[in-house]
Amino acid sequence: MRRSAGPAASLFLTVLALQGCGHGTLIGSGPLPTASPIIPSVTNEFAVPTANSQPGGITSAPDGFLYFAEQAAGKIGQVTTGGSFKEFSIATSGGTAGNNAIDVAVGPDGQLWFTEQGAAPGVAAMSLSTDKIKEYPVAGSAPVSISSGAAANTLAFTDPGHDAIGQINTTTGIVTETGIPSAAANPLGIAINSGDALHVYFTEHDASKIGVLNVVSNTIAEIPTLTPAAGPTLIVQGPDGAMWFTENNVAKMGHLTLSGQLTEFPLSPATSATGLVTARDNNVYFGDPVQNKIGSISGITPATVTEYAIPTANALPGRMTLGPDGRVYFTEVDGNKIGQLNY
Repeated sequence: MRRSAGPAASLFLTVLALQGCGHGTLIGSGPLPTASPIIPSVTNEFAVPTANSQPGGITSAPDGFLYFAEQAAGKIGQVTTGGSFKEFSIATSGGTAGNNAIDVAVGPDGQLWFTEQGAAPGVAAMSLSTDKIKEYPVAGSAPVSISSGAAANTLAFTDPGHDAIGQINTTTGIVTETGIPSAAANPLGIAINSGDALHVYFTEHDASKIGVLNVVSNTIAEIPTLTPAAGPTLIVQGPDGAMWFTENNVAKMGHLTLSGQLTEFPLSPATSATGLVTARDNNVYFGDPVQNKIGSISGITPATVTEYAIPTANALPGRMTLGPDGRVYFTEVDGNKIGQLNY
């Protein structure tokens, strides 16, 4: 599906005047109509078929579909950019009954990988061609976020249950975990940076730090947030190549360069911050669950923050991704919907 540029006219007028001395004279076409600008807004909300499924992580896959975790339904959801759904039960697709998906990501092997909590916590992979699920349990774990890894053929995930960062090799299925130096750090968000092949970046919500895992030495460095008890939640590579992360306790955005320089700036008029994605307009979008809005950030010094209302009341915006059409898609945990923002 291609993203519409809005109600733009495409009329070309050419007037040929054949008069005087028998010569044809080209009068011209005149100026072309100007396309109407898109006004950013939440343009659609698609209701998840299973009631109270609590959609969590969401990602865009190579097959053109969006996939999301149904945290309370034991399912993986699939949705098109037009709002058509298909759901896959973990229990009947090869997984364990009583397991719930939390976050999803496409692995280097082209499969859909997701974190699981419940009866047999760990990580799992779903084939996009057969819809079959294979699980890799990690005893005692409570994995949350998952991302492509920095090391070859790996994905990385946060594991608050072990206060660790896990990595799984998609070829061997072997899981390794690296303990976080800070006790009870509560790692939540995780991401890689395309300009850094050695490290995985993650947030330590309760320790209020950004962790950096070196995938060669399997050691972790920690960088405290500038604001104490900021509660960093999700993290992503921004349009400038730096790592951007939400500080949900203080409604600020953190900014960490690859050289280690840390800055932060307020997100006013937003009063909370979660969910994070870098869009094609080079803005960073985030959720503001307290005010039931989606926010966007343009620039850094200064940063301009704009917010857009979510039609469904108390939707609780969660995770975000870019769709194949370039729009921003986000999960509504309490609204039980997939939201679509056009910009």
